[in-house]
Amino acid sequence: MNPLMLWDAEMNDALEGAKDEGLINLEKEWYNLPVSDQEQLSELPDIMQSLYTYANGVEIRWRSIQDSSQGGRLQFLELEHVFKDGLGQLYDTEDLLEEELIEFFKPFDLVTDEAECGFLHRPGFASESIYYHRTGTPQLYNLDIDFSGYLEMALAARVYYYWPKVLLDIQSGTKGAETVNFKQNMPLIFPEFNWEAFKEKYQSLRLSVK
Repeated sequence: MNPLMLWDAEMNDALEGAKDEGLINLEKEWYNLPVSDQEQLSELPDIMQSLYTYANGVEIRWRSIQDSSQGGRLQFLELEHVFKDGLGQLYDTEDLLEEELIEFFKPFDLVTDEAECGFLHRPGFASESIYYHRTGTPQLYNLDIDFSGYLEMALAARVYYYWPKVLLDIQSGTKGAETVNFKQNMPLIFPEFNWEAFKEKYQSLRLSVK
């Protein structure tokens, strides 16, 4: 069984449950047909191939009924967009002086209009980590989890806006606006959410501590 099938079922149960409780509006659920071209799939890191053999693009969006500024989004891009050359859109040549890895960064999840997550793709270089990137800046931030861990934390966070930034704050021991917002609103929207359990789950999945 493709692991995305179980993940999708668990995400659907969580969001549909909140919808049935009158806590969220589930605005969008979209799944494209999977990629069948093995040559295309072989370009992906092994651990990510399960995504594109399940669906070549997924989008989930929800909003809180009590406060429409609170919500969640997952937007896994179609494979053809993942491998586009980012020069001129994702970065400019001068950005390489600040962050040389941005040249090899391949976004696959548009978590908001201002933030995305992706992997590094460079011949002869292997990194299992998923990275976080803010649009318009060259810096990349290592989430210290692989794609399997990314899926687990996306589910635990119910893809709440900027949830990957919350992981970075847990790493650094800081509390940015995104984390304050997340901690305050997640239990209101998803009563089963527990902040300490969320942190423990992330720490158990980190590549650097395995």
